[in-house]
Amino acid sequence: HEWLWRSSSDLGYPAILSERKADVQTFYTTYDKAEMRKIIKKYNISYIIIGTVERSRFGADLQENLLMQLGEVLYTNDVVTIIKVT
Repeated sequence: HEWLWRSSSDLGYPAILSERKADVQTFYTTYDKAEMRKIIKKYNISYIIIGTVERSRFGADLQENLLMQLGEVLYTNDVVTIIKVT
């Protein structure tokens, strides 16, 4: 799954992968907690990772504080935050 976050090209993606990539974008950047929960349910997400890739990709749009409200912060340092969804 990581290549969805790290890939920069949409060329040749089947429709389902383009949809998933859009959902990842929405998940990390929306101000709507209900929308985040909808995506969590859709993909059965158990853990949220916020690291250098996510911070670089989403920049000021990254809703880190809102994401941390979705569960228990298991680990955090200057580089990465790991959240267990509750």
